[in-house]
Amino acid sequence: MNAMTICYATTSTALGTALVSRSPRGLCAILLGDDEAALRLELGSVFPGAVARQDGSGLRAVLDELRAFLISPATGFHHPLDLAGTPFQRQVWQALLDIPAGSTATYTDIAARIGRPDAVRAVAGACAANR
Repeated sequence: MNAMTICYATTSTALGTALVSRSPRGLCAILLGDDEAALRLELGSVFPGAVARQDGSGLRAVLDELRAFLISPATGFHHPLDLAGTPFQRQVWQALLDIPAGSTATYTDIAARIGRPDAVRAVAGACAANR
C-alpha cells in the first residue's frame, strides 16, 4: 500500500506563519501558527503516515492568494479542496464555505442550515476538526 504524498509550503501572513498543504485531490490543510517547525510537526500529526514534500514553487500561487485573502476576504480563495472527513463533517464544512465574506454564523446557525438543529455540539466538533 502506498503512502499518501502531500506537498506543503509556508509563508508569512498578516496572521503569522501559514503552512499550506495539497494532496493530489486539492488543498487538504491550511495551518496557522507562530513557528514553522511546529506547523510541520502539526502537519505530520494531521496526516500520520503521509509523505510530506516541501514544494514552495509549486504552491506559490496558492500562497499568494492566501496572503491576499487574509488581508481582504472579499477577494475570495479559489482552489480545489480535499475535504477528507465524515459525511457529517463535509456537510458542515460545505455550509461554512457558503457563508459570504464578512458575514458570521453561529454553530446554531450552521446546525439549522444543514437541517440538524439539535446537532450544535457536533457542528462545533466538525468546525474544530476542519484543517
